[in-house]
Amino acid sequence: MQYPLPPESRAMHGTRMVSAGGERVTNGDFSPRVISYRFPSDTERIHPLDLVEPMQYLFIRIVKARGLSPNESPYVKIRTSNHYVISKPTNYRPSEPPDSPEWNQVFALPHNRPDSASTTMEIYVWDAPMEQFLGGICFDLSDVPVRDPPDNPLPP
Repeated sequence: MQYPLPPESRAMHGTRMVSAGGERVTNGDFSPRVISYRFPSDTERIHPLDLVEPMQYLFIRIVKARGLSPNESPYVKIRTSNHYVISKPTNYRPSEPPDSPEWNQVFALPHNRPDSASTTMEIYVWDAPMEQFLGGICFDLSDVPVRDPPDNPLPP
């Protein structure tokens, strides 16, 4: 015994779901469908970044240190209240002095402005083999300027 299909099932009977989540018509019904989307007016501009929740990043570029005591392979530790990263150890070239290591590395840390009202960023230089502290500096993150991504080019 065959039961009649409800109206919703009969309408869907001629379609097949595809892996991307859409429907593919199998019975030849290619009539246009009305979609419920609000189109912007000629003066209204919708930016693609409005569809995603904005997330800010703090970009930190570590270039070099000067005036350190001679060491073998120094590295940098960067710490904020929520994040902690370590650079690769630097290797000296024969022509450069052993008291001025260079890293030329960029780090991107998630940065929420409301959470950073009393947050500091600490940058330390350590010697790798002996774990000896060589120097450091602290920044107050409330002094860091913020830029709006849609109007500016991407950071380095």
